Amino acid sequence: MIAIGIGLIFLFQKGKPEELEQPIPTQVLTPTSTTGQQLSQKEITERKIIESKGEGYPKYALEEGKEKNIVIAVYPSDRMEKSLPLEKRIGPGILVFKIENGEVKKIWESTEEIYLTLPRIEVRDITGDGKNEILVFWSNGKFENLYIYSWTGVDFMNITPFEETGMISVFNADEGYIEVKDIDGDKIEEVIMITARSIGWDEKAAESINEYYRQIYKWNPVKQQYYLWKEETVKASSP
Repeated sequence: MIAIGIGLIFLFQKGKPEELEQPIPTQVLTPTSTTGQQLSQKEITERKIIESKGEGYPKYALEEGKEKNIVIAVYPSDRMEKSLPLEKRIGPGILVFKIENGEVKKIWESTEEIYLTLPRIEVRDITGDGKNEILVFWSNGKFENLYIYSWTGVDFMNITPFEETGMISVFNADEGYIEVKDIDGDKIEEVIMITARSIGWDEKAAESINEYYRQIYKWNPVKQQYYLWKEETVKASSP
């Protein structure tokens, strides 16, 4: 049964959307300011992009057909020590800069406290409104979270649905499978996840008995939010 489940996962992975044209630089440096104080990784990243005028970074457009003058950068965490309580850990973040008249200006940064590793990022219009979204796939190797930020014309708005805690994205695949693509031909992309749900405990193997299922979330352009459209069982493991 496990082989069947893996086969299904590979099947759904076909046609995976294109990723970044080139990797986002995420070099960890520790220069100091003019006052001798050590800069944070966010400050270092911001300074590097502004001083280089965005050279060496991929450029994107905020809206389809517009000038590619946007730089999206990921900065690594200053504090991700496992010894710290979860609420005191500081994860990596995202910065967005606009290049205009040869100058670089920061126009947005993420505010969520992400407790995972550096992400994979995709930039494209998934809601069909002509404005690009930033898709951020955070993973720790065992599960994957997706966060989606949509350009409003002024800044980026988080359109990710969250669990009740307000910290964990609903787009949270326990075994790391999340895909965003148009599956019904309406030119608006859906979020597809295959993940696991515990349905019991195997005493002999001392492990959870899981049911694997696929969830499909659709975008509601009126309410401006994603909602659960379909949920299907993929397979169930047995002792």
